[in-house]
This record gives sequence, structure tokens and C-alpha cells, in this order.
Amino acid sequence: MRHGARQRARQREKQASRGEPAGDSIPGARVTACTEGTGPTARAPLGHLPPPAPTCHLPCVPFRECVCGSGASAAASRAPGRGWCPHAACRPCVPSLLQEARQQLSADHRDKVETLDIDRGCLSLSLTSPNITLKVDPTRVPDGSSTLQQWDGFSQLNRSRAEAEMKAAVELREAMALTIAQTNNELEAQRVATEFTFRKRLREMERVYGELRWQEKNTLEEISELQEDIRHLEDDLRRKFQNLKLCHTRLESRTRRPNVELCQDQAQHGLTDEVHQLEATIAALKHKLAQAQDALDALQRHLARLQADLACKASSMLLDAKCMDTRRKLAAPAATFAPQKSCTTRTTRPWPGPSCSPCWPRRPSTRWTWLTGEGARRGGGGQSRGSACWDPLPPQDTDALGAAGTGPWGPRTPCPDGHPFHRAPGSRLPAPGSPRFAQEYKKEPDRGYGAGVITVFKKLLSPKCRDVFEPARAQFNGKGSYGNGGAMRVAGISLAYSSVQDVQKFARLSAQLTHASSLGYNGAILQALAVHLALQGESSSEHFLEQLLGHMEELESDAQSVSDARELGMEERPYSSRLKKIGALLEQDSVTREEVVSELGNGIAAFESVPTAIYCFLRCMEPDPEIPSAFNSLQRTLIYSISLGGDTDTIATMAGAIAGAYYGMEQVPESWQQSCEGYEETDVLAQNLHRLFQKSP
Repeated sequence: MRHGARQRARQREKQASRGEPAGDSIPGARVTACTEGTGPTARAPLGHLPPPAPTCHLPCVPFRECVCGSGASAAASRAPGRGWCPHAACRPCVPSLLQEARQQLSADHRDKVETLDIDRGCLSLSLTSPNITLKVDPTRVPDGSSTLQQWDGFSQLNRSRAEAEMKAAVELREAMALTIAQTNNELEAQRVATEFTFRKRLREMERVYGELRWQEKNTLEEISELQEDIRHLEDDLRRKFQNLKLCHTRLESRTRRPNVELCQDQAQHGLTDEVHQLEATIAALKHKLAQAQDALDALQRHLARLQADLACKASSMLLDAKCMDTRRKLAAPAATFAPQKSCTTRTTRPWPGPSCSPCWPRRPSTRWTWLTGEGARRGGGGQSRGSACWDPLPPQDTDALGAAGTGPWGPRTPCPDGHPFHRAPGSRLPAPGSPRFAQEYKKEPDRGYGAGVITVFKKLLSPKCRDVFEPARAQFNGKGSYGNGGAMRVAGISLAYSSVQDVQKFARLSAQLTHASSLGYNGAILQALAVHLALQGESSSEHFLEQLLGHMEELESDAQSVSDARELGMEERPYSSRLKKIGALLEQDSVTREEVVSELGNGIAAFESVPTAIYCFLRCMEPDPEIPSAFNSLQRTLIYSISLGGDTDTIATMAGAIAGAYYGMEQVPESWQQSCEGYEETDVLAQNLHRLFQKSP
């Protein structure tokens, strides 16, 4: 050990005699310059060491100012004297900073370990040690020596520099994760837009294909009729020729009358006139026959063009369908579009369970499966009914919000058992299962979601989303959507909650996730109340309407509902007004479908479809003369809903939900059940919800 120290001392003396800087006296004391610059600079005094400049492969380009002109990223530029450029030309500089800091720390650590060994050896020497000797000028100050303050400053500099590099690396990873998420969102938006264009084009071609089929059918009918007319003309022409032959034969026979009997009598004149008339008729028939043949040829040519165009359209539709299938197979799975963990926090937290008495539901729990679908049934997360713990994120995502004591829905209070997201008194409740709801959309985006809801889903999946209701509130210039999507999916809440207050509360929460306007979530509440009353078995339509009208007049009396209705130029209580119209329509003996659409509507707005669905249910309680008697009440409800036109799928879904709650499974034909997608899973879910409903007080 001492032999190595003596060798290093002799090496420093040789360097000093040659006038070279003793660069190895303290590791890391050299200043690094660009590899293609003017060369390494001289060693600075130890007490004034600047932080080493990052090594860059580009000639003399400051690290913060990249040659691409893009500058440093905002996240990375917060580190002192550091920057980062995402371009490939500048990317090799990024790992070199951490590597340089690590190498300098390692070198400093090695020197300190060696110094400790030397000092321990000195401490072990005593007066009786055999290797103690007199030295030449042992009190000299060797070249490259430093004071205690300089030594401490250098050590602190190494440490602070390494910590700064680590902090910059963490910020860089966060910036990269954000960039990746934004890129994935943009790619996903482009994919959705492309698939929407594909679907739109397919619908246009299907419409044109249907029109061409209709024209082909009409053309074939016209050809058939024209061919029949030609046959009739030919038959008439043959009969006229027979009549002409008869006249010619009679005239020729009369020329053989003898002597004075060969007289131009009336019979002769009549036969002559008949011949002239027959010849004119035959000429006209021939002309008509020629015209009919020309028309037939034109129709046949038109039919050939139609059939060729049909074949072309069918081929185009097939190719587009194959393209969509190929794109669907090549699409990345939903799990790759968002980071599953925070890039800084990697710890896990315990997940709430039955042992957490303040957080676990006081009644039998159920997942929000009617909102989240199969994804929530397969994995954890979500929240339970009656619980004070509300966390729509899966367990691994709870740490992404940090440990500062605040969550996306207000302040958090420590749970007695240490579980995350224990709801503080008075804090805001999140929407049920919102991220999983959005994930279900990502799994199958071709289900016909509205454009506004797709935008909400994308914002819900963004790492920046901290309030799950904000994306819906931002729709339509901050006014929110009043579509009927929230009402269409709300029926399951009426199956899980037996009290009117709970039905209203959770129907509102469910709808506000995507429809922030009161005209949207009030429609969802009305639909949920209708299903709730149907489950109670209300016997008469009058009492059914009275119950709904009482609840809606109270709901629509708040200032927000009145303001939203006035802003659209509607009456103050649009749903209550339409419920009264339903009562008036039911009292009439005969109401046409046009009158129903005119009074109640059949559009995509909630106030134009939810009352219509309720009317369809109440009207079809009694037989309809226009619908065959072989169909039961539930089937009549669906058939009548579809016959109104407009947004038929949503209106029929809502009317069918009310009718299904009222009549039960007995009126759903077996063939209809087997034709439904996911029938078995839905049946199991319905049984679970029914058991929960029966246990509710």
C-alpha cells in the first residue's frame, strides 16, 4: 500500500519537473471539453472547480442549444445547466451525463477507500513497529495538496452533481413518459379517425349499393312488363294479319261474280275500308313494336351497367372490410397505450378489503359492471356500493397521484388501516369506474360511440386527468352534452338500488361522467326512475306517469336545470312538460306515429328520446291493431319503438329496459335471448344484481 503511494508521489514529481499538470492528483478535477474542440483545458484550482461540462459528439455545441434548433425540453431544462433534445443527433449526450457522474463518484470513492486504508495503517503503527524509519523532509507539502475546506467542497460537489443528474434523469423520464403518452393519444386519435372514415365510407357504399339494388329490381320489373307488352303487341299483330287475310280472301272471291253481278256494292266498299283500316293498324302496331324493342334494348343495357356497378361496389366494400379487419388485427392492445406505473414511484399499497371497516361497504358489494363491462369483472379496481373508499384506478395506478395527501377528487384522510383514497367527509365522489369505462371503449372502439363521448374517453385516459368530470364539462364550449347516451346505459342502477334517492344519486353520477348538461343527466335520472317504477310493478299508466311527474318536477326546479333549458329556448321543465304530453296522447283513441314524433321527438337528445321510450312502453301495454296479436307486450314495445324511426336503437333500448323490468324474462323469446351478444354473461350479471336488489332494505 505504501509502495503504491510512493510510486504515485514519484510520478507527480516527474510531471512537475516536466511542467505537466498533475491531473491525477485528485480524480475528477479535470474539466471535460468537446471531443472535437480545442482540446483538454488545464486543471483548475481545486477550490474553484466548475461543474464538468457534458461531453457532446457535436463540435463545440453547448448542450442546452442543440443543432436541431429545438432547444431543451421543459422538464429536463429545470436541472441546472442541463438540457435535453429529443432528436437522434443529440440523444447520445443524455446517457453520458449519468455515466460521467457515476465514473467520477466511483473514482472519488476508490480514492477515499485507499485513503482510509493508508490512515488505518498509520493508526496501527507504534513505537515498536519494525518498519518505522526517518524520512527526508517529511513535513513538506506535496504538490496537489488541498485544504480541508477544498476537500469537503470537492466531495460535496461530486455528491450534489450526482444528485442533480439523478433528478434531471427522473424529470427526463417523466418527460419521455408524457411524450410517449401524448404520441400514443395522437396515434390513437388518428386510428379512430381513420376507422371512422372507413366506417363512414362503408355506410355510404352500403347506401349506394342498396340504391343500386333497388334500381336493379325496378329495372328488372320494367323489363318484365315491357316483354309482356311486346308479347301482347305481337299477338295483336298476328290477329290483325289474320283479319287482313280474311278481307283479302273475301275481296278476291267477290271478283269472280258473273256479268252484271260484279257490282261495287256496299259490301265491296265495306271490305275495302276494312282492308285500309287493318293496314293502318298493322303499321301502327309495327311501329309500337319497334319502339318497345328499342326500349327493351335500352333497359337491358342499363341493367348491364347497374350489375357491373353493383359488382364494383361489392368488391370495394369487401376490400374496405378486409382493410378494417387487417387494421383491427394490427392495432396494439389497450394496455400499451398508457403507462401502468409512475416513472418515479414504484412502491405498492395495500388494497382495501373486508378488514377495513370504515372503507368496506356496509351492504353486499357489487362492481359497477353495467358501466365497465367485462374488464372490471376480470380484474380488481373499481369501487363498491355504500363504500367510503372511492378509487376508480387499478391498484398499481394509485401511486401515480403521489403521496402529498391530495387526490383527484379532493383531500384524502388517512384510512385507519392504511388504505389509499379514504374519502374525507364532504369531499367529492368520483364517477363510477370512469377509467375502466374508457378502457372498455379502447378495447372495441367500433361500437358506434358518439364523437363527443370518444373525446371524453381520451381525456379520461390521459395521465393529466385529475377530475373525471372535467372532460364532460368541457364539451360544447363548457355547456356539456345533453345526448341520450347516459340514459341508455343507466338501467342497471335501478337493479342495484331499491330507494328512489339512491337511484337518482347514482344515475346522476353515471350520466355526468359523459353528459354534463342537466338536460342530459336529468334524462338519465328519468329513465332510471322509469325502470325503478317498472320493477315495483306499477299497475296503471296513470299512476306510473304521476309518480314520474312528481319526481321530475322536483328535479327540474333547481337553478341549473332552469338555466340550461332557457339557454336552449325551451320551457323551464322540458321533461315534466313531455310527461304531461304523454298523458294527453294516451287519452286519445287514435294517435299516428307522425303525431308522436311531432310531440315527443325521436332524436339523439335525451329530452327527444327518453319520454318517447316511456310512451312506447305505456302505449304497448294494450294490444295495437297495427301489430300482429302473436307478439306479446314486450315485443310490441320494441316493434313500435323501431317503427317511430329516428334514433331507433337508443329509443328501443330504453323502452325495452322499462318493459323488461315490468314484464320480466318470461316475455323475452328464447330465440331473441340466444341471438343477443354476451347473453350468458349478461344473464349471470342480472342474477347477481337481482340478488343484491332483493337484499337491499
